[in-house]
Amino acid sequence: MEYKIINIRDFYKENEQETLKMFARFKCEFNPDIEKFLKLKSIEFSKKGIAETFLVISELKNKDVIVGYFSLAYKITRVRKDVL
Repeated sequence: MEYKIINIRDFYKENEQETLKMFARFKCEFNPDIEKFLKLKSIEFSKKGIAETFLVISELKNKDVIVGYFSLAYKITRVRKDVL
């Protein structure tokens, strides 16, 4: 299986509506927040320069599908020791 990694900024600039349709097919049953971020915040964060999101895409039945994603934020995040 081959994977492509695509910055969503490059993806949505071509066709934001198609990007949202692809996002709608993405499901994450183990963590709804992961699904929610991609669908509701990732494009906005990219446009505002808060974080860049990269899609991990594979082909399934001759169609590109999102199999995962990761986001890189531009700010330092502090986590308390007791949370770890």
